[in-house]
Amino acid sequence: MRSSSELESDDATDDRELRRYLLGHLDEDARCRVESRLLSDGDYFELAEAVEDEVVEEYVDGRLSGGEKQSFEKRLRHSAKLNQRLLLHRALRRHARRSVFERWLSALTSWFTPALRPAPALAAVLIVFCGGAWGIYRIGQLQTQLVATTASIHQAVSARDSIAAMWNDERLRNQALQRSIEKSDAELARLTKQTAVASIASFILTGATARGSSRTTRLQLPSGQPLVELRLDIGIDDYRRYTAVLRDAQGRDLMTQTIPSTQKTADTAYAIMPLPAALVPPGDYTIELRGVRAEGASERIDSYTFRIDR
Repeated sequence: MRSSSELESDDATDDRELRRYLLGHLDEDARCRVESRLLSDGDYFELAEAVEDEVVEEYVDGRLSGGEKQSFEKRLRHSAKLNQRLLLHRALRRHARRSVFERWLSALTSWFTPALRPAPALAAVLIVFCGGAWGIYRIGQLQTQLVATTASIHQAVSARDSIAAMWNDERLRNQALQRSIEKSDAELARLTKQTAVASIASFILTGATARGSSRTTRLQLPSGQPLVELRLDIGIDDYRRYTAVLRDAQGRDLMTQTIPSTQKTADTAYAIMPLPAALVPPGDYTIELRGVRAEGASERIDSYTFRIDR
């Protein structure tokens, strides 16, 4: 059984990792690891929300460093969720400041109330003639501000609840997508194992950039072939790994596959993409290929269009 000090050390490590993730300071591998854990670990997801609240509060208080502030504002420009949380923190902060002032005004009024604590006659005369009008005016202002602040808080709380619901829906969708991907990977592994000793139909596809045209390559799949191999011509192999996304003619994603290595010849290199034949009935398809460099940066390489004929 792990000691309490070990658990506290793990929590501190998670806090630091989530803070760097929220500020955009993680490389792609670490970022993917965090996002995968957010989908599967409910406690880790709740910790991420708490750390995000802390970062927003530090930004509102001006306690972020120069680099952290720039990273936060960069994420703020692309995140409606962060903007809503920032609005909530600022509204709560304004309400807290006004509440302190109102308590001070109430105490001062009580002190000068004759029924509760009699004051000197001179002080009472000065309050009546010099401060009475100003006090009434300020109280009216504070009441107006309190109404506006209350409305802002209600709006911010409603926005927060709406964002929480949207975030939970998105988390559930991502979990469902993850299960679908895992199922597809398992099915692909099964088909690959079944056809390991059988001949596999292989086709070479040239990217649109290399062809210099939008001509579609026509593929004739053999009858009864459960798996085909697409060899994507990439020219020079400059990347650590590759990601291929298969889409149909309507632009819907059918499969995403990571390609860890390539096959090289004397003239070029190929990214090998095994494809279940059942996934591609007759029709038009596009593969978008992206490369991930050693430092973690991902960039688009080319697109490959083809038509399946039976």
